[in-house]
Amino acid sequence: MFIVSGTKRSGTSMWMQTLVAAGFEVEGVAFPKNWGAGSLRDANPDGFYEGLYRDGIFFGTNPHPETGAYVRPEQTRGRVTKVFIPGVVRTELGFIDGVVANVRAWRDYEASVARLWALEDQQRAVEAPDEPIPMRVPGALEWWSENFSLLRDQAQRGYPMVLQTYEQVLADPEPYVRRVIELAGGGNVEAAVAAVKPESRTQRASHSDAIEPRIAQIFDELHGAIERRTPIEGAFLRLLVETNRELQPRLLDIKFERTRKMVLAGSPPPPLFMMAAAMG
Repeated sequence: MFIVSGTKRSGTSMWMQTLVAAGFEVEGVAFPKNWGAGSLRDANPDGFYEGLYRDGIFFGTNPHPETGAYVRPEQTRGRVTKVFIPGVVRTELGFIDGVVANVRAWRDYEASVARLWALEDQQRAVEAPDEPIPMRVPGALEWWSENFSLLRDQAQRGYPMVLQTYEQVLADPEPYVRRVIELAGGGNVEAAVAAVKPESRTQRASHSDAIEPRIAQIFDELHGAIERRTPIEGAFLRLLVETNRELQPRLLDIKFERTRKMVLAGSPPPPLFMMAAAMG
């Protein structure tokens, strides 16, 4: 399986639309039936292309939780699916033929995901007013946690990955689209490039006080390193690892508190929380 990944609001849907235009067979549909016709579609009018594997190809999704059908890695060759970063980390290596991911500037991500959450809450208020608000990590910390997780996972497991910034793809799509299509197995590059729509980007932010300036500078340096294709090694790698260690207690406190509130509201805890608890 060729996997489109990244944080939310970093161009995952754009890559799915691009690969559909290139002629690839994809897992997932533009708008699942249970999404209705509500305000959430405004976040991506050309389709999200999400399916069963958005949370990973692992024991929770394979065998299929409803039909019991088991998919083997060789049955997924030549297909494309969207898997968000936590799902890539838990996906069995045999299913990963390659990954493409964008990294968006963290301030823009923070603004964009806040808009997405507002649309989700608006639609939930209409369709399921009694449903509690899901667990959410503040945007800046989520940006760090997920992107660091992807970099670490790829370094540990060694699968092929094409990584660039979201802004680079919008500014000059042809070389990035061509590179991804070659890794994925070949397709219609011209049609794929035409599917990239820079005007779909609606959120830009130049300021955020969500994190202290010292940490913000490290976030900026990581985005810049990816943009320049600078190897993440040596002193810079040590800085990233130290930063992740520093931020982990903050992230865990937020996740545990949000999970506690979900359980008190009558909702089951998220899968990652249950898996972490089971592993001790």
